[in-house]
Amino acid sequence: MAKYEIIIWWSKEDDCYLAEVPELAGCMADGETLAEVTEAIEESIKLWIEINTERGIAIPEPKGRLLCAFQEDRGRDVIKEHAVKFCKENQLTIFDL
Repeated sequence: MAKYEIIIWWSKEDDCYLAEVPELAGCMADGETLAEVTEAIEESIKLWIEINTERGIAIPEPKGRLLCAFQEDRGRDVIKEHAVKFCKENQLTIFDL
């Protein structure tokens, strides 16, 4: 699968992690854990590409920017541990809210 930029953050309002892919308009997912939201956004990317290909809509090429960004207000050490696990060997940016 192409490596699109993924932004993941904790939503206090929704009480879950949210993820979006800025290069794929409307491609979003949620999950109670980082594992769940990561799996969900990967599936959303596949479906987004599949549906838009069937509709004849051009699929943008990844721009080669960061692959994962996490916002976390629950503790930087926790997010680093998960970020490395889910984005290993990829460019990674970790930032606070």
